[in-house]
Amino acid sequence: MNKLLTILTVIASLSLASATLKAETLTFTGTAPASCTFSGTSPGTLSNTSSAVFSTGQAGTTVTNNSAAAYTLDVAAVSSFSSAPSGATMSGAASITTTLVGANAATDTSAAAQQFSLTTAGVDTVAIDINSATVTPTVLAGAYAIEVVLTCSSV
Repeated sequence: MNKLLTILTVIASLSLASATLKAETLTFTGTAPASCTFSGTSPGTLSNTSSAVFSTGQAGTTVTNNSAAAYTLDVAAVSSFSSAPSGATMSGAASITTTLVGANAATDTSAAAQQFSLTTAGVDTVAIDINSATVTPTVLAGAYAIEVVLTCSSV
């Protein structure tokens, strides 16, 4: 009988303890900022005729953005060489073809600035070709370089 009373006392105390148990939920919050980044950039190569330079190998980069419709990819117009032999200048703007392959596939060919809407979050491979950059007075012997500036701009 004593054992039975002890067991009942233990059961009663456990019942009282479980009746007073409470649960609490802990919440974690945070915000990932929108981003647009470049990686894996590779240079292109130039060749020439007697009056112009053009690419024989594309320049490229990878653009990654994590927020749909938050950015545009802007390709600046090019109207001068970043380096050229003394006396050689670019006449007008270079004709450029920009091709995006991936989340925001598109192509544009223009001597004017280009803009691509990055409407889908994801990764795009960007290839740039210089179709033609006319040289004044003529292509002179020496090294030529053209820099094409790409920018991720917030919408």
